[in-house]
Amino acid sequence: MASNTIPTIDFCNPNMKPGSEEWESTKAQVIQALEENGCFEAIYDKTPKETEKELFSKLKEEIYPMEEKVKEYVGKPFDKYVKEIPRARYNNFRRTMDLLLPGSIEIFANTFWPEDGNPHFCKMVNSYSSSIKELDAMVKRMIFEGLGLKDRYDEFMDENIFIMRFLNYKKEIPEGNDASVPRLMGHTDSGFLTIVKQGLPGLQVLEKNGEWIEPNVSPNSYIVSAADSMLAYTNGRLKSAFHRVKIAGDTDRFSIILFTSSKPGYIIDTPKELVDEEHPRLYKPYDVTDYYKFISKSAYETGNALKAFNESLN
Repeated sequence: MASNTIPTIDFCNPNMKPGSEEWESTKAQVIQALEENGCFEAIYDKTPKETEKELFSKLKEEIYPMEEKVKEYVGKPFDKYVKEIPRARYNNFRRTMDLLLPGSIEIFANTFWPEDGNPHFCKMVNSYSSSIKELDAMVKRMIFEGLGLKDRYDEFMDENIFIMRFLNYKKEIPEGNDASVPRLMGHTDSGFLTIVKQGLPGLQVLEKNGEWIEPNVSPNSYIVSAADSMLAYTNGRLKSAFHRVKIAGDTDRFSIILFTSSKPGYIIDTPKELVDEEHPRLYKPYDVTDYYKFISKSAYETGNALKAFNESLN
């Protein structure tokens, strides 16, 4: 298996402003990568590295070891801290969900640090997420410009929501299970874009030739992948990356992920600019919340969830 064969795109150039030569060059790389691979490795140095390092430290040393707080958080209004989900192979995959939705950071912090709500943690999450959202905005602006949809960008972004999750894949393999089986089975994400910061390797992406490839992990490395709603919105122009998590060794794996999706009620509808005789409409308009309800374990793992959902629509 090659260590990294997905495209690598540098976003660190300070001269990369909309309309600049650097911007246009990077935009072409983004479009090509998402058309052919559905993902790329972004080299991005705008995130506060000490904050990022401290967040990973808190995940490892404070948040995930607090099992009683885990149980308590399940009863909170967001009800999104779970120890097991259908796509997890073993009972050793844990995640926090919905951070960045209104009030979610404070609810999370008050659960784990009831004495004061840990304002420093809340500040770290907001600082870190703001820098990653800037990368998300750059990539989406390049997508819309590259596909001739520049005038639709602002309206589209107004309908986006952001969700940040902390994930933990524990090193222990339950007795009787095969360590070679992926911890998170192959799937595509449901929203628009996903940006992953890995603490350790493990994320693998399926190439067109059927080979699973493992992107790099470095201080300035973030994996950006298109998801199903972007696939549908662009009429199949951009691919939805099929990926899984497979880890080895004796160390817990942590990651921080930014997902973007649409607000409830927003209709994913391919713009007319991307539909013509040579490119007929591939996907019927839909509300992403209906798609979430539809997704089943079997459809998700085969990568056919969006296709199956589209066929179910009238």
